[in-house]
Amino acid sequence: MGNEITYLDLAVLKKIDSESTVEKFGMTINTSFFDAANMLGSMKIKGLIDMQSSIGGQSPISITAEGKELLSTAIQRAAEPINSLDQAILGTLVTGVRELAQLQNSINIRSKDLAFHLYKLKAYDYVDDSIQSAKVNFSLTEKGFLLTRSYRSATSAAEMAPKKEEQKPPPPEEKKHGIEDEIKDLFNLSSFRRPPAKKAPVAGISEVEKKPSGFSASARGAPFVQGIPPSPEEAKAAQASASASGGGVKVPQTAEPPPWMRKPVPKKLDKNKMLASKTEFYLQRYGVFLLLLAIFFLIVVVAIIFALALS
Repeated sequence: MGNEITYLDLAVLKKIDSESTVEKFGMTINTSFFDAANMLGSMKIKGLIDMQSSIGGQSPISITAEGKELLSTAIQRAAEPINSLDQAILGTLVTGVRELAQLQNSINIRSKDLAFHLYKLKAYDYVDDSIQSAKVNFSLTEKGFLLTRSYRSATSAAEMAPKKEEQKPPPPEEKKHGIEDEIKDLFNLSSFRRPPAKKAPVAGISEVEKKPSGFSASARGAPFVQGIPPSPEEAKAAQASASASGGGVKVPQTAEPPPWMRKPVPKKLDKNKMLASKTEFYLQRYGVFLLLLAIFFLIVVVAIIFALALS
């Protein structure tokens, strides 16, 4: 039965005096008469209080020897210094837990031990309580909040320590090779440039003869340029000089010009084809309109014929 003692039992025992009665005790603890009667009945079963029933009068409440012993133990425990369990209770309250049942579930210790520690924190003025509807709620005082500051800083440092060890420098970012980079690499002209191939010199040919400059008038006896056929006058002059010198270069009399020097021959326009093309174009564009117009004229003509026949 002793382990079922709660802080609410201690708080109720402190409020019982020589004038306390069952009928008026609900007002003392801010609870209705029925809730107060149920709570007092539960404490009587635990052996903490005694109630004398009376007919037509008041039922006084008295604390039993076991209840007085419980209060004495709580007062002795309240003289002890603050320990780690008290710090844990304060740390839980600072997170927003208010009700006794929630605090019991968060700390997860025996209700009697929790009651003694809460009584001690109340005696040190670190917490404050309020009873309403047979339930007790807790809140931190200024002293209690300032006391939890060092506890909260140590807890946060302990929580952050493993996180700092786990943090690793981010890996170096790899250069993304997207489609734009592939297109740049593909069209990089510098990668396609090749050094010009050096031609080996041909034995017996001078540098002047390597150039495609054609024949000179003094060296070859004819003003013939490579790739361009001479005119008839130049051909005759070159033939005359060659015959006078007893030989030389034979110049072709009839040479056809290369394709890129030929003048384009204008094509003759076929008027019949042009007329047929225009007619086809107008029929495709205005054929529907002309068909409707023909149908309209046909209807008009038929109407005129019927009118004349009837008259």
